[in-house]
Amino acid sequence: MRRRFRTFPRLALALAAALLVAEAHAFTVKTRLAGAQNWSVAATWIKTLTGTVTFTNGNVNVAGVGTLFLTEVSPGDVLMIDDGTVATVRGTVKSITNNTALVLTAGANGTRNGAYGKEAVPAAADDVQIGNTNVASLATITLDVASATVNSLTFAADNLAHSLTHSGTNALTVSTNVTVNQPTANNTTIAWNINGGSAAVTGNLTLGGANNTATRIADVVLTTGSLTISGNLNFTTGTSAAVALIDLSGGAGTLNIAGAINPSASNRGTLTPGTTSTVNFNGTAAQTITLGVATITYNNVTINNTAGVTPSAAITATNVTGNLNVQTGTLSNGG
Repeated sequence: MRRRFRTFPRLALALAAALLVAEAHAFTVKTRLAGAQNWSVAATWIKTLTGTVTFTNGNVNVAGVGTLFLTEVSPGDVLMIDDGTVATVRGTVKSITNNTALVLTAGANGTRNGAYGKEAVPAAADDVQIGNTNVASLATITLDVASATVNSLTFAADNLAHSLTHSGTNALTVSTNVTVNQPTANNTTIAWNINGGSAAVTGNLTLGGANNTATRIADVVLTTGSLTISGNLNFTTGTSAAVALIDLSGGAGTLNIAGAINPSASNRGTLTPGTTSTVNFNGTAAQTITLGVATITYNNVTINNTAGVTPSAAITATNVTGNLNVQTGTLSNGG
């Protein structure tokens, strides 16, 4: 009898572990509506879910293949197909029968089958995508909440000028990496406008693309706010430095970098400092100030690294136009 009771704690632990794994699962959450939209509105987004579903016009019953309705869907969720009709709501969940069958509150809006998702504001474990290849018009998203946390952030590489703009001093934390892709159309800019807000990237920030057209720009804009990168800042370009831009020219913003500022393989990328911005080297391992790239320059440079910071080339009035301040740690000039 005692052996039988001993199995219950083990079973409970196994169930708890499975629940934690399910809760930690990272979903992809993409923009689903064109035009100006707010981050905090569920209808702005589609959270893509497992499997495929079939909606039949006027029928309340929805059949799934490979779906996980019991764990991924709840009564009240608003569903749609993840294709060119993603802006069309197909129905609202009334009840869930099992993992492959659910019932809508009213007959489905049209007949459609395929990959699917639900309206949902991004959560901390989600991989967020600004832009959606299923939507033919650009998305301009405003971060309208005081703070938000996501797992990763990607700006889709397509022919539209998608953007994410922080309202006021609002803050976004990204637990892994951010990728700002170069658009695929000329005279187009895909932009992360942090402006006077703040952003913290635990991993790397990578921006740009391999196309050589200088008017296809991946842009990160900081005015009076702050951008903290715990990993590396990576520029990706072909022969045009202009396609990957960190723009600090709009005010006294601060870029905190704990890793490296890496030019592209062709030694390109653009950091525009303006006259009041600061780049703060605050890593815990030795760092290098990237110099010798004509389009990567600094206004004020601050050193806060006890492991030491070394310039990659001579510091001049051209590549550091403001003040150089060693607050903690050391600056080695190689001499």
